[in-house]
Amino acid sequence: MREIVIENLASRFESYADVIEQVDDATITARIDVPRHKTLGEHVWCVVGAC
Repeated sequence: MREIVIENLASRFESYADVIEQVDDATITARIDVPRHKTLGEHVWCVVGAC
């Protein structure tokens, strides 16, 4: 079970890395229309912290 969890986390981080590689500096700091109007980077950081 532990290995499955680790594999799933690694896969998720790879997916986020792929997304972030495609985003430029202006986009990563732009406010997005979501609760609290956080930046895309702030939301990604929340996901990283939650894992």
